[in-house]
Amino acid sequence: MFAGAGFENKVTTCVFPDRYFVKAVHRLACNDGVISVLKTVSGSTRWELCTGGRSDLPPPSPHCSRPDAVDKVKTRCDGMRSCEVALIHSRNPDSCVGTANYLHTTFTCVEALTVVACERSTAQFNCDSGYVIAIYGALYGRRDRTTCSDEMSADSLRNVVCIHPVTALVAQRCDGQSSCSVRAGNAEFTDPCRGISKYLEISYACKPLEAHDEDVPEAVLPCAPPSI
Repeated sequence: MFAGAGFENKVTTCVFPDRYFVKAVHRLACNDGVISVLKTVSGSTRWELCTGGRSDLPPPSPHCSRPDAVDKVKTRCDGMRSCEVALIHSRNPDSCVGTANYLHTTFTCVEALTVVACERSTAQFNCDSGYVIAIYGALYGRRDRTTCSDEMSADSLRNVVCIHPVTALVAQRCDGQSSCSVRAGNAEFTDPCRGISKYLEISYACKPLEAHDEDVPEAVLPCAPPSI
């Protein structure tokens, strides 16, 4: 689904027969802005989200869930325009044989600026006086065949699921700073897919200095245009 900014959006992905579980994908996307995950529930506490009143479906298991599901979804999705999470990562495989399971995420779309740096180049971005950088999300890898593709061979663009979230590393360097530069390279983030041309994608906002530590993302405030 594609969601709008300023609203709480909900996505539920349900899986029933165990043999199909490995193929199930939980997808979030924003029409405007980037994703900010508010809550993720994995398991069976609200099984009515999936049954639709049917009584012939396999029963859920109270043990078929993982408390760290929200961390996995936030790591993959926060700060991204769209993301996908395989449901195989949201349950305990030893407790789920023959049972049903779901992943239910509540998220909002927040306004953000995005800067992209191709591999072996540097992303540079800054905020106006009195404002500091707040990193929403960062990804090093490749999600499409068009970004940073000029003069690249088709073989080096073939893997579009080369996804390596690096939000924590970029936030450690840039959060709270008035300006920041981050080099896109394997030495900085390790190589998530050998032989593939990669890029660094960063989503961020500029916040007043005194509001930087607030937990709830705010609307983007005036920022200087990013440069690469």
